[in-house]
Amino acid sequence: MSKDAKRDDLDVIAAELDAHSGSLSASVRVIAFAMIAALWAISNATHLAIPSTFSNVGIWVFLLSVLILFLDFLQHLSGYWAQSTIYDKRDKGTIKKLKYTRKKLGFWPWIGYRASFAFFVAKLVVAAGTSVLFLMLMAEIF
Repeated sequence: MSKDAKRDDLDVIAAELDAHSGSLSASVRVIAFAMIAALWAISNATHLAIPSTFSNVGIWVFLLSVLILFLDFLQHLSGYWAQSTIYDKRDKGTIKKLKYTRKKLGFWPWIGYRASFAFFVAKLVVAAGTSVLFLMLMAEIF
């Protein structure tokens, strides 16, 4: 297999990974908004006999849902900042071949790139935990 063929395969894999992480981020965002909307609807429903634990657990689900959205914002902000800095360096000619290493990118763009990934993982972990908590809360109500 030639070096160009390997590079083409890596480009395809990178494009697929980017598409999957984008759709995963969009799904997490929708789930967070849905949990907030469901909590609002249930708390305003007058015909439901809502257990007393709803207010305690519901507040946590609400706060964690807002945290998910905030982590999503921080992920996009740090990623944008890192890419913007990298493009500026490329345009100035200080980066000729892009490698995501601290030595090639410089300290701050590398931190932005790593922070973007860390916020992505944190968002997924918080979303999974909040979803379980939300489902347990819904099972108690209905």
